[in-house]
Amino acid sequence: MARFAGGGPATPADGVRPAPVQGGAVFDAVPAEVPRARRVLVAALRRWDVHEDDVHSAQLVACELLSNAVRYGSGPTMDLDVRMDDVHIHLAVRNRHARPRRLARSNGSVAPIGSPEPDEASEPSESVWGSECGRGLRLVEALALEWGSRPLAGELLVWAMIARVDAARPA
Repeated sequence: MARFAGGGPATPADGVRPAPVQGGAVFDAVPAEVPRARRVLVAALRRWDVHEDDVHSAQLVACELLSNAVRYGSGPTMDLDVRMDDVHIHLAVRNRHARPRRLARSNGSVAPIGSPEPDEASEPSESVWGSECGRGLRLVEALALEWGSRPLAGELLVWAMIARVDAARPA
C-alpha cells in the first residue's frame, strides 16, 4: 500500500512556527488508483492534524489533478506530492507525457500547456457545461489560491496551493 513518506505534526503545542511538512507517493497512472491516492492523502493529512475542511479541499483538488494525469498523461506512474506550512497546502501531480498536451482553461477553452489564461470575464462555452470533462479545473480554480502547470523534461507537473482555513483560527 502506498504511504506518504515524511510527516510530523502540523502545529506544535508550544506555538513555535513549524517547519514545513511534506510527503509524497507514487501510484500507477490508472483510474483505479485515483481513489486510492485520495485515501492515502487523506490519511496523511489527518495524521498531520489538518482541519477537516482543509482535508476535504485538498482531497477534491488532488482527485482532479490525479484524474487529469490519468486521462491526459502517458506515463505508467504518477507522483502525488504534498507540502504544508502553517498557512498553505501545496499539492503537485507529476506524470510523463509523450507529446505536447492541451489543458482546459478556466473559461472552458482548450490551450497548450503553459498558455496564458484569457480574460477572466470570458464565459465557458455551452459545450463545456454539457460535456463529461472540463469542469474539474473549475473546481481546482475555485478551491485553490493559485494553480498552474509546467512542462518538465518529459513530464508535466500540475500544482495547486490551497489556503488552510485552520491557519486563520486562533489556537
